[in-house]
Amino acid sequence: MESFLRCRDLPGYCRAGTDDPTMIRVVKATRESSSPAYPLILNTFDDLDGPILARIRQRLPKTYTIGPAHEHLQSRLGMSGWNSTLESIVAGVPMICWPFFADQQVNSRFVSEVLKLGLDMKDVCDRRVVARMVNELMVERKEEFRRKAVEMARMAKESVEEGGSSYRNLELLIEDIKLMSSSQVQGLGEIGN
Repeated sequence: MESFLRCRDLPGYCRAGTDDPTMIRVVKATRESSSPAYPLILNTFDDLDGPILARIRQRLPKTYTIGPAHEHLQSRLGMSGWNSTLESIVAGVPMICWPFFADQQVNSRFVSEVLKLGLDMKDVCDRRVVARMVNELMVERKEEFRRKAVEMARMAKESVEEGGSSYRNLELLIEDIKLMSSSQVQGLGEIGN
């Protein structure tokens, strides 16, 4: 991500020199008052987010990717929320991303620059820009995007099939839950003695 993420892709409160530190204080207070999440469950799959997952797992070894964990809907011009992005990947449909807020800027940039699965509309959205992007997606670069979309859909589907990364991670998560449950039950038994 370091090679493509720009400051403008981050929410305003994450940028240096922000005039309103309110969100930073809210995020910091929430983080400090929350118990650490363990394990971490993510709606993605290893082949999609491998490099960043390796970095996350350095700090949180029990990170489970169990996605895509929902049915896909019809593809559409989207604002690039993560669920919409996964839906399009599973459906094997290229995307034109029009980010608005939150994680959408990062997702839109990820779709266009890393996955090479669509186009990032960025800031400007008038009829000429939309027409140009639709033409680029559906005519000029149609085969390039179609091949990539089919490949990504195959990887997403394989991840949730028996033996796939998400399938295995779900099995490991279930085993961890069973171990946590049995250790809590044993701890309660020791208290009663």
